[in-house]
Amino acid sequence: MKNSLFFNIGTGGVYTTVDFTDQGSDFLFILQAGVGLKLDKYFIEFRHRHYSNGGTARPNVGVETELLSVGFYF
Repeated sequence: MKNSLFFNIGTGGVYTTVDFTDQGSDFLFILQAGVGLKLDKYFIEFRHRHYSNGGTARPNVGVETELLSVGFYF
């Protein structure tokens, strides 16, 4: 397998039952971007996510998260 550096970007929506009091809504939009490294059959990736209600309710304070993934392909 080939070693490579990769990037990703995406958007989507989520319905949550977690009580984000600063969101004003259970339906949130997600913006995300990440960078990763594939080494043979293994990978490591860092991803940043921003959750927001997209101005559909008040308040609308964004929630920021970071995710580190390590895994392998089989």
